[in-house]
Amino acid sequence: MFAWRYVGPGLLIAVLMLCAGTAAAQDYPCKPQPADNLGAYYRKLTIDPNYLVKFQMGQRQFAVPYAYETGRQTPERLNCAPVRDRFEFAFWMPDLRAPKEDSWGKPDWRPQEPGRSRFSENEYLVKAPFVKEVTSATVPPSKMLENLIGIAHGEYRLSLAYDGLIRLSYPDDSESTYFNLEEGQEEVMIRCHTTTLAEPACKYKLMFRDLSLVVEGSMPEENGLSQWRSVKAGIRTLIERWLVK
Repeated sequence: MFAWRYVGPGLLIAVLMLCAGTAAAQDYPCKPQPADNLGAYYRKLTIDPNYLVKFQMGQRQFAVPYAYETGRQTPERLNCAPVRDRFEFAFWMPDLRAPKEDSWGKPDWRPQEPGRSRFSENEYLVKAPFVKEVTSATVPPSKMLENLIGIAHGEYRLSLAYDGLIRLSYPDDSESTYFNLEEGQEEVMIRCHTTTLAEPACKYKLMFRDLSLVVEGSMPEENGLSQWRSVKAGIRTLIERWLVK
């Protein structure tokens, strides 16, 4: 039995922090969560942001730090999907750090995070809500340029763009598609639409044929498009870091 008595605010806070740390360090078994699901947000805060969520996807095993995941699960549901057909994550450019708060469903590319100084103009979120294994049976040999031109039905313009990207645009400038095939094992396609949003975004699709993975997501147009090589390298770095060797 525990007997409660006043021990002073400093010691009480220290005890609470110690208890939270101990709970966070433990594993999180899959079990039903409360029927009303009240307090889910606060229960997520008890999870160690560096806790490795382990799962199998296709032929590979991954161990992804909890803070990188989007659509973060509660402690009760965290390990309920040991086998997946896809996963999703988000990260900050340029240092590849994990977001402090879950970015799922939030349109902001530069949220002010608690405990951190205000972001610089060169800092922004990259979201990758679709990472999936592909095989030679599910993905045909590269015909990206041929396919894009076929869809355009002859009404298109080709021009050189940012750092080796080729831009395919339409006469009304309603959409621009950028692609790069020069690295052989990696293919890049980025689509940007005309929009009235305060900070336009572009959708990207990366094919890492040597890793047998496809990654789709979005990033702010202003920074992400011009820094596409760094974004691609960052995504690859994180995925390779999370692969269980």
